[in-house]
Order: sequence, then C-alpha cells, then structure tokens
Amino acid sequence: MTPAGSPSASSVSEIADQVCCLGPWGRTMTTAYLIRDEGGPVPVDTGWASDAPRVKQAVRELCGSVASAILLTHAHPDHSGAALAMTREWRCDVYLHPVAELPIAVGNFATTVQYAGPPDRWVIPPLMRAIGRRRRERIPRGRQPRRAREAR
Repeated sequence: MTPAGSPSASSVSEIADQVCCLGPWGRTMTTAYLIRDEGGPVPVDTGWASDAPRVKQAVRELCGSVASAILLTHAHPDHSGAALAMTREWRCDVYLHPVAELPIAVGNFATTVQYAGPPDRWVIPPLMRAIGRRRRERIPRGRQPRRAREAR
C-alpha cells in the first residue's frame, strides 16, 4: 500500500522522453509534470500547497535529487500552491511569465484584466475589489487561506 502523499506507480507515467506526468490525484484531479534534465529535475507546476510532499517525493524517487528549478504555467493556486515551500526547501529558482503571471503571483491582480481569459477577467478583479486591500494583504502568499483548508 502506498503511503498518503506518495506517488504511486499508477499516478506517474512517462509521456515523452524524459518527461513524466504526475497525477491526476485529489478532488480536483491535480496534475503536475516533471522534466528530467541533465542539469537537474524541473517540476512543471506544483499543485496545491498541500501537494508539496507528493511532488517532492516524486522528484526524489524518479530523479534521486532535488529540483534545479520550478516552472509554473500560470499563477493559479492549483498550479503554483506548493511552489513557495518547495523553492524555499530546494533553494531553486521559479520561472513564470514575467509580464502576464509574475504580477498576479505577487498579488497585483490588475494585470488580470489585460492578460487573463474571460472567466478570470470577469471574476478575479471584481472579487479582489470586493474583499478589499486589507483583507487581500492578510491572505498568506503560497498557502491557501485558513477557511479554504478547513472546508476540505
């Protein structure tokens, strides 16, 4: 039996030479990817903050080392949630689009209007305005808000 949080053989598949798909897992069917590069492994997306142990263990088991970098496709919490914890532990760089995604990752949601698709453009900016700057500032970066964790 596979321990909780560990990648099972059925949840890891090689989808191209040196590229593995990790997942899907969980209610949201989270998927991350792992590029095995000669410079070191590179996870592509990290899942939710609670997925860090699963992704870190997959990197260790499949590559025998820590990641040399993390690549994020975009700054939604189901893709980037574990990146902060992983980069702090591994002391590696995180790469994401500098114009369209970096401002969102650091809490500047104004760029969403210009770069996001219609659902995000119509939902995120009004939501951020509705909760107000002070409440946004209290939301911890790199972690889900407490109420979200308790709701699971």
